[in-house]
Amino acid sequence: MARRTTSITLSAAFLLAAAGTFPAGAIGQTQKRGKGVLSVAPEVARQSDANNDDGDNGGDDGYSRGSSDGGSYSTEYDGTMLRLVSDSSGEVLIEQRARDFAKARVDGALSPEVEVEITSQGYSLHYSFTNDTSSAKPLPDLRVGPILLDQRVTYQDVRHSCEDVETDADSHRTPGHNYPINMYAPVWIVRDTEHAAGVSLEYPLMDYKHDVRFYLKYHPGTGGWLVDIRLSTESEALAYSASVPAGETWEYTVNVRFDERSDEWVRTLLPYRDYFRDNYGGLQYSREVTPVNAIGLSLGEAISNENPYGFSRDDLRPDVHGYGPFVEFALDRSGWPEQMIVTPTGVLRRNVHLNYPFRFTSQWLANDNFETALDPADGFPRIVNEGRKLGFWWGRSAQISYAWDDGVGEQLDPSYSRHVDEALNELDLAVQAGATTIGLDTFGYRAIPTWDASPWLDVMRQRYPGVKFVLEPMPADIMHRQAAGWLRGFNDGDPVDSLEELNFIKGPHILADFLLPGHETWAAWRYKGHRKYLGITPTQEMVDDDVERFAQWGYRPMFYTDFDLTVPGRAAESWNYTIPDDIQLPPDNTNNDPALDMGGGDDSNGPSGGNNSAGHGVKAGTRRVTRAGRTLLRHRQPLGLAKVPVVGVSAKEAAEALARAKQHLKPAKADK
Repeated sequence: MARRTTSITLSAAFLLAAAGTFPAGAIGQTQKRGKGVLSVAPEVARQSDANNDDGDNGGDDGYSRGSSDGGSYSTEYDGTMLRLVSDSSGEVLIEQRARDFAKARVDGALSPEVEVEITSQGYSLHYSFTNDTSSAKPLPDLRVGPILLDQRVTYQDVRHSCEDVETDADSHRTPGHNYPINMYAPVWIVRDTEHAAGVSLEYPLMDYKHDVRFYLKYHPGTGGWLVDIRLSTESEALAYSASVPAGETWEYTVNVRFDERSDEWVRTLLPYRDYFRDNYGGLQYSREVTPVNAIGLSLGEAISNENPYGFSRDDLRPDVHGYGPFVEFALDRSGWPEQMIVTPTGVLRRNVHLNYPFRFTSQWLANDNFETALDPADGFPRIVNEGRKLGFWWGRSAQISYAWDDGVGEQLDPSYSRHVDEALNELDLAVQAGATTIGLDTFGYRAIPTWDASPWLDVMRQRYPGVKFVLEPMPADIMHRQAAGWLRGFNDGDPVDSLEELNFIKGPHILADFLLPGHETWAAWRYKGHRKYLGITPTQEMVDDDVERFAQWGYRPMFYTDFDLTVPGRAAESWNYTIPDDIQLPPDNTNNDPALDMGGGDDSNGPSGGNNSAGHGVKAGTRRVTRAGRTLLRHRQPLGLAKVPVVGVSAKEAAEALARAKQHLKPAKADK
């Protein structure tokens, strides 16, 4: 179905007026209904009116109408004012001047050409920024609103599990959240009891290489709510600020959709899901659902002259006794199908700001007792040999150091061979010890940006196709395609007064269910706050109840506890009950683990596989382009690393691994 589109160019005059630099009345304008005529001096604005053959959904009166079970909305745009009305109630829900589509906050910000695309449930704003100067230029904020909902509204906190946050006009404090730093997707939902409004942003993050910051503001003058999207800044609000190189054109799309089924707010994000799935595809890993027991060897407060690695129990210290006693201790916890070992080589004494240590395995080569980590009889391979899965938590996994406690924490650069060598050495030893799961600690956007993290993760997955990677902090949607996510459930950093306050996770991860059904998301839980703040001693019954609670919400429980596991605790397929039936996607076919096998054979669908991801794979060396020739995803050529199968570890193999690792530890010649 064709859609009505109108385009304008917002000049510097428009942006200055929007910022309040001079009165809006200083800009002359004329309106002609249905033709979208706008005059802001001949050199300032231009527009075109696309053909519209939507039948009953639109016509030459300048409107586009549609209806569904979620109500119908009419949008009028004449080139100077955009107005969206609920057909069922007649309420005006958005009334926004065209000059407010963008607002300059940084000197020299480019002015956009904006195309308005009207749909049955709202509209989309397609921004095009052309830099015809000789130097890079910043961008203005993008704005939606005022959205004329009630004075009391609810928005979804997409930083965590999309829980409800209630606010009102009198007490509202403007939240600012960043994608992909702590927002799962670049979307904002605000709603009252009658309508849900969803605002979503489409832009090629991997190409433009910048984050964005969303704000929800209350506008007293109109009694409405504003969603501002910041692209460029001179402050630290953004880790990487948008800057358009000379001679380039960058494009963004802001989708605005409404639905009367306020509790089914995910419906307003369907345009973003289409964009995301079309350009990035589905899951690239197989989902596991069984609970994980986390066991730490070390604590910072245990460090002393006699115990320089901070091992928490003298009788289990591997630097003194080897790893045999600790492995025996771990195996004594019955019922857990997988065990995740945290701080397997201890913690740093001098440079505590770099804990957990990057060198999570190579310290095993420091002395004979440490070397027992790879002993099939007494070391970590014994856990695997006795029928359990084994994982290691890789501290500061994107911050390279070259020796134990050397104070170095360089941001991992996948193009720097010495960084690659150091990192792969740590990973190789973990796999030789029997690990089939690796937790990547501090692997967030600020530590390693997505455009570096994604190809680096694929390099590791290509090297070890049988290893599951888990990302901490909880990754945004793009990275969650490639690896499981780790979501902190416990809130025990500050004193609390109730059990409810201890819990960061309030329910299923609805956005992950919506975008990536079949996802694997870990819920991490511990009982430190129970003891410290509430005087509660955990019991077996409490542990079982908590495991089942997280599992029923669709999470894979990861528990820091000494208790046995006496319940199944298998993660539920939460998307079956969080997403309305008519817009559910079948879960991705997660039995494949391509790890950069982008081309595949004649029957290959590329990396995402899956029931809904045919064609989402992008062959190496190609680019995917959509609307107006915009580049949305460029695939990077993988490094030429051989795949190393994960196999059982024999005594001979362990000895060979030690020899290779010791050889590797010789200083490498810098190439940077």
